[in-house]
Amino acid sequence: MERQQSRKGKWMKRLRPNTVEPVFGSLIHYYGMRKIGVRGKAGANKVMLMAATTFNLKKYMKFKPLKVVSQPVALQKQLDNAFVYHLAALIRLFSN
Repeated sequence: MERQQSRKGKWMKRLRPNTVEPVFGSLIHYYGMRKIGVRGKAGANKVMLMAATTFNLKKYMKFKPLKVVSQPVALQKQLDNAFVYHLAALIRLFSN
């Protein structure tokens, strides 16, 4: 209760309905996540993490950046490497 009354707690309470709740609503209503078919908090955590990751990837795939006249090749390689690194981390996380 004390944490909710702090300045950071009040800020987070205002932020949550605009950022987190719409994602949960979409997962429940459009993606069939009414029930989680695993036991335990660890399993449920993995399912929700995977669902949120796929939701964000789907959102990322729809993103259309502004047209750039020229983009340095080094920056593109850095972005590609970061994507591969995060994808490998996800595979390691969920392969257990």
